[in-house]
Amino acid sequence: MNIKRIISLFVCVFLAAGLVACNGSGEESSSKTENSTQQEERIMTDHAVYDAVALPDSLWQTPEYFYSEKDDREGDDRIKALYMRSDYDGAESYAFGYLGIPEGATAENKKPAVLLIHGGAGSAYWHWVQKWVDRGYVALALDYEGHVAQKTATMDSPYTELYVKSEYPAPSNQNFNDAAKPIEKTWMYYAVSTAVTGNSLLHSLPQADGNKTGVCGVSWGSVITAIITGYDDRFAFSVPIYCSVGLKDHYGLISDCYKNNPAALVWDDDGGIKKVNTPIYFVLPNNDFSMSPMPASVLCGACKNARVSYFDRMLHSQSIAAACGEVYDFADEIVSGKQQLIKIVSLPDKNASPVRAELAEGQKIDAATVFYGSDEPTVSMEWSRRRAQFTGNVITYSVPETAKYFYIKIEDNYGRVVTTPIVTL
Repeated sequence: MNIKRIISLFVCVFLAAGLVACNGSGEESSSKTENSTQQEERIMTDHAVYDAVALPDSLWQTPEYFYSEKDDREGDDRIKALYMRSDYDGAESYAFGYLGIPEGATAENKKPAVLLIHGGAGSAYWHWVQKWVDRGYVALALDYEGHVAQKTATMDSPYTELYVKSEYPAPSNQNFNDAAKPIEKTWMYYAVSTAVTGNSLLHSLPQADGNKTGVCGVSWGSVITAIITGYDDRFAFSVPIYCSVGLKDHYGLISDCYKNNPAALVWDDDGGIKKVNTPIYFVLPNNDFSMSPMPASVLCGACKNARVSYFDRMLHSQSIAAACGEVYDFADEIVSGKQQLIKIVSLPDKNASPVRAELAEGQKIDAATVFYGSDEPTVSMEWSRRRAQFTGNVITYSVPETAKYFYIKIEDNYGRVVTTPIVTL
């Protein structure tokens, strides 16, 4: 048995959906206390904590890596290009990436850190790293498809202008069409292995606080994020944006990929993510082609420490995901132990029970809206809305008799949005 390392740090204990407390019953979690934060032990393990797919212990060891000055971009000396060892199919290989170190970060002044995972046909995004570094995080963005980002690329660049093929071997993302191959030869196995190795690299850096190292992924990267959150218990926080796991019985592009490639279903297993204590924030539109809105609420209720927020008509893109301020506020809240976002401490239900929120100092509710639908919540469902009432931190509301589903959106005086999970009527 490998050695477990027990560490203490401040973490939020209010579990949430859309910054909401939620558990499997849809009721308020019994783990909440009178205080918004508490000192809590974290167990970090140097091997996989879930075994649906066998991942070697070597992924939890510090990888080889080297900087590449020829791939550096101008404009920010805090961010360096690098290559990290991540072998594929028995062949030596290296994944390209960008590593950003904020000013003032040293072994004596460690900073929180984040692993960034791009979506399909994406690459390591320099500007995404910069956003997190500006926020005070050590940030590592790796490429998961055998690409090297071009120096002129932006987060909105089409793939033809985003990257060139790497000289090192790596599989391409085939939307699980390679799932029937031996698992070690598939793209998802390579991507998951590379992501866990990237986390090991972050934990090895003297400037990075291993107790406060999280992960954030977009689109296909959010699928990877949800998967590795269940296998790797070293993450202080996890933010899958757009997609997650547990999708096979729902609507959406990712769900169709599983249905078309049954051998890939081993990756849709949500058993691991339900077991970890990592604070998780599922962020997604209320209407998106990649995943119906329901799985995130279901998964949120089944996880030990999860939140979910729905953003009305949020478009599906890397730059839009990276611009979501609530994601950074959530990460700051976890690593600092100081409340940033409204916490909903009692959930809506079929009886239209009042929703109660916990507010930080200087924070107040500016608006509350009920989103409801009368059709099955597919990727193209239409949401209607009506105003909810609030007094202080208590929201009251009503839902039309024709509604089959609803959730509540709450906006604070800083323009930050949180939501409840979806309630099925």
